[in-house]
Amino acid sequence: MRIEGDKLTFFEDLYEMAKQHQKIPRDKYLEYRAQYESDRTSKDGITYKALRPISYELIEAQVSTVIPPVRVDPERYNLGRARNALTLEKTIDQDLTKAGITRINDEDERTTYIYGTSIWLIEWDESVKSHGEVGAPVISLVRPDQFIPQPGVAEVQRLEYCFIDFDTTVQETARKYDADVETLKKQRTIREGDKDGYIGDEDSITVHVCYYRNEDGKVSEYVWTDSYELLDYEDIYSRRREVCQICGRSGLLSEDGKTCACGGKIIKMPVEYEELHRDVILDAGNVVKQRRVIPAMTPVMRKGKPVMEPVKVPATDANGVPLVENVDGMPMPMMIDSFRQKMEPTKIPWYTPSLLPIVARKNTSTEASIFGQSDLEYIKDIQAEYNKIKSRVYEKMIGSSVFPVVPERAIVEMDNTINQKVVRLTDGVPANAFGAIDTSVSIQQDLLYLQQLYDEAQRTLGITNSYLGAADTTAKSGKAKQIQVNQSAGRLESKRQMKYHAYCEIANIIFQYRLAYSDEPVPVKMTDEYGMVHYSAFNRYDYVEFDDVTGEWYYDDRYLFRVDPVANNEGSPEDTWNSIMQAFQTGMYGNPADPTTLLRVWMMLQRAHYPYAAEQVTYLQGLIMQQQAAMAQGAMGAPAPNAGLAAPAPSPATPQTAQQNRQDNMGSSLKEGLSNA
Repeated sequence: MRIEGDKLTFFEDLYEMAKQHQKIPRDKYLEYRAQYESDRTSKDGITYKALRPISYELIEAQVSTVIPPVRVDPERYNLGRARNALTLEKTIDQDLTKAGITRINDEDERTTYIYGTSIWLIEWDESVKSHGEVGAPVISLVRPDQFIPQPGVAEVQRLEYCFIDFDTTVQETARKYDADVETLKKQRTIREGDKDGYIGDEDSITVHVCYYRNEDGKVSEYVWTDSYELLDYEDIYSRRREVCQICGRSGLLSEDGKTCACGGKIIKMPVEYEELHRDVILDAGNVVKQRRVIPAMTPVMRKGKPVMEPVKVPATDANGVPLVENVDGMPMPMMIDSFRQKMEPTKIPWYTPSLLPIVARKNTSTEASIFGQSDLEYIKDIQAEYNKIKSRVYEKMIGSSVFPVVPERAIVEMDNTINQKVVRLTDGVPANAFGAIDTSVSIQQDLLYLQQLYDEAQRTLGITNSYLGAADTTAKSGKAKQIQVNQSAGRLESKRQMKYHAYCEIANIIFQYRLAYSDEPVPVKMTDEYGMVHYSAFNRYDYVEFDDVTGEWYYDDRYLFRVDPVANNEGSPEDTWNSIMQAFQTGMYGNPADPTTLLRVWMMLQRAHYPYAAEQVTYLQGLIMQQQAAMAQGAMGAPAPNAGLAAPAPSPATPQTAQQNRQDNMGSSLKEGLSNA
């Protein structure tokens, strides 16, 4: 994007233009919020006397606490890249957990369904420090009415620019952008009030942040508030070092620590390459012979061919014996001219992320727009009609009454305790002269219409009574019930896919941040196929590769991100446990009495989060190792040790029958434990 004229004026005009072209105005979001919160006053000024929060019920029925498990695959497969992909999966999962993804997901679920879109901001925060690690990804949610994209663009990563408005305080702004508090207070203008008329206190301020791509396509950032510039940062992802603006040297600071010794101003300049001063030895799963080394020196290549340089080398005869010559009466090795491949210090380009730090999760897609469609938009008329009918039912119920009818000469006091009193009849007044006039109005049709409106709202969003936790008698058979569930799941599948897509984009941004800024290995916990837990580490050098044609080092970021639908079990985990148990009982995993089969089953249950499965896996691993040791010693004629083995059967006739009893006991314990779960 080319910037012309005064930068502040340019961005202010661009902001106003983009704001005028917003597809969904801010007032619409306020209406969605009022509808979700069951506001008793409609946008037409009608006050409802009674209502039912249909919108709230149907939104809450869709909220899912499941965090989609992101899986990573290398675009070009080899064993090294496959190992990198597995480590990257665990690193992303760990980063999401540290960022508080459970809390963020809970807010995101409601935001997406209410407003139709949720905006995620993923930043790298260098201030997050721990032992041996500096920096971490930080994730936050932005309300969709605070996000103003470039008009006419339907995908976030195709934007040339976008704006985010932050409501914050003067003190926080001054601290973050190193600005003067008094200057900010003087520049502050009164903001527009919200629906309650609140305009903020004297310390509140609105900060405008613009992410844009400069003329070189690099992601940049410009920040201002009330015609006051706070930050102008070109190429925000590049590595930088402090140098003097005049002499260009670094590290020569004056006594104040802010200027160069020559008096020049210290500025930060981008650094393109990382130069190695020693070999980088990379771990390859504790296999020493397969460890990869990034050498400190790299051969120079030009147009795919090695560059040679002249060098003097000792001369030898045909047998390889060094030749000597007489130099000033001294025998010296004879040197001849030769050539060798030219070497230079290894330079690895610093990885620069290319993605905007923003992800938009849509509810249901709309044509040519970053924003999705709110569920409340489809049922707003139903909600309004329901509130009107419900208010009318309320008025009928409150206005209806029963009026007593008594003769003129009756001696009785009329109040709510009439049934506790004795009515004395005057001579000549018949008992049938007493009665009542019932003014109650039938609400049967109103109730039927209310139920029809509620069913219509459910069908519109594809939500059955089962999702609401209510009794569902619409399906009369098991097959019909299954078809109904599948149809409802299909309606909601599109929304889940949009959530999966958003999480994959978030994972990709985190991956690029890790390649760019993780200077220290990041430890992660791994579980192998044998159920053993061990620790590995994300090392950005594992993704460095060498191009034999150009002779250059580069970061291989060609990895694909997806969500595993099998691991993402949004139902109860009992379904997975039962499936494993059924397969175990039918012998699909091997002989049910074999300890190795039991170990395999318990490892699968451990991955399915079965209670105390990890302890059972550890026990079976130890038992199998002891049995193998016993068999080895038995083959050598030594007595088999029995320490630590499981308790034998009551009357074991032979060691073989005792071992069989132990296996049977383990098999029955597994079956009993799963059946009781």
